[in-house]
Amino acid sequence: MAKKDTRTYWEKLKDPRWQKIRLEVLGAEKFCCEVCGDSESTLHVHHGYYRKGAEPWDYPTDSLHALCESCHDNIGMETKEIHERLALLRPELLFDVVKLLNEFEDAWPFHYVIRDEERWAREHVKDEQPPPDG
Repeated sequence: MAKKDTRTYWEKLKDPRWQKIRLEVLGAEKFCCEVCGDSESTLHVHHGYYRKGAEPWDYPTDSLHALCESCHDNIGMETKEIHERLALLRPELLFDVVKLLNEFEDAWPFHYVIRDEERWAREHVKDEQPPPDG
């Protein structure tokens, strides 16, 4: 049986597996904030979502975002507000929210939804076919 990793989250962020992915995400964005384009401030790699029990390096890179400290704080507040608003919905309405999100994704050209088409293809397509156009 594997020994449970007892390091804190912050200690795990020093792990070479995370550091490698972090540099890949920052490099793919040319060390600029994806929201405001800032290249002078400290950059964070933001997880678009969390899964219980997952390590920081266990996420696909298309769910990780290079953000300056200010945008990272703002995204955190926006995400919290979205969670709070969803929690107030009647449970049966959550199905409608998912349907709307799927319609939104279908309506936008692919390159607006997936940040880096080439990276997406490398990670998701086994036969090296390019991702679909819009």
